[in-house]
Amino acid sequence: VEAVSIPVLANGDINDPQKAVEVLKHTGAAAVMIGRAAQGNPWIFNQINHYLKYSQPLAPPSMAECSRVMSGHLLALHEFYGEVGGVRISRKHIGWYINPLAGGKDFTQQFNKLDSTIEQRALLQQFFESAQEQAA
Repeated sequence: VEAVSIPVLANGDINDPQKAVEVLKHTGAAAVMIGRAAQGNPWIFNQINHYLKYSQPLAPPSMAECSRVMSGHLLALHEFYGEVGGVRISRKHIGWYINPLAGGKDFTQQFNKLDSTIEQRALLQQFFESAQEQAA
């Protein structure tokens, strides 16, 4: 950072807010770049910003927020890539989101066997409805 007159960005395995702060302090970089850690976790950016501003973790997203974001992403994939491509591509994206959640790995195995956009949307909705019932 001291050797150049342009902003320096740091990256590499930054997967949570605490790691982002650690890397910024260690390197003196102007910012961090997030790569793989954002796959299935678009909330990481707000979490890092919140931690940088308040030095406290941000609460994880609610199941309702997860459902809203995943359903929107799934719909966008289906609309952009069509029936065949959308179904195939959505398998990895939904897996990234849902594998860390309770029951996520079993869900992913079932989701990956589906061959239609309607089936995928219905199963995702069913997953969140079931999660909401279990939480109540």
